Amino acid sequence: MKTLKNILMQKDKFYFLDEWECDLIRFHAKQRQINKERSGIDGLGTVNEKSGLELNYAGFAAEYIFCREMNLFPDFSVNNDSKKKGTDKYDATWNGWSVDVKCSRNIRNPMMIPEYSKCDVDIFAFFQGDENRFEFKGFATNGMVFDERKLKFTRVLSYVVHSYDMLTMDEIIFLKTKI
Repeated sequence: MKTLKNILMQKDKFYFLDEWECDLIRFHAKQRQINKERSGIDGLGTVNEKSGLELNYAGFAAEYIFCREMNLFPDFSVNNDSKKKGTDKYDATWNGWSVDVKCSRNIRNPMMIPEYSKCDVDIFAFFQGDENRFEFKGFATNGMVFDERKLKFTRVLSYVVHSYDMLTMDEIIFLKTKI
């Protein structure tokens, strides 16, 4: 029997993609990559010095898993959205809150958001992983992330939040309903 605890995202739990999901995500990531290359913005706005299909795959895989587990429909649009310009409507809307899903392929890396990408999103959801296996590291509120004390110089000046500071589903619901 599924309980509410089994349905919601669980911090430090691994989530898996089957072969069909991987194919779907790979196809969509390729469309995003082609669009970025054709418009000349490939690699802009990322902390990672390497851009490309692998980053698009990992990013969309994390978005897909989040939406699948939260019973939301993933955003399959292929656009050149910008947080700076206010055209990025984020990755999902859950309980009326905007959610920006982040992913690191390196399990040792914390969540890093470039300083120039500061935005008004309500919640961040952070994953680590690649291919078909992704670990959900937790949630962070906008205020937790965009705190001047979190600014560190990585490849670029970025807000850095470690997984041990991330919130569980219960904690994010508690905090967001209190605000």
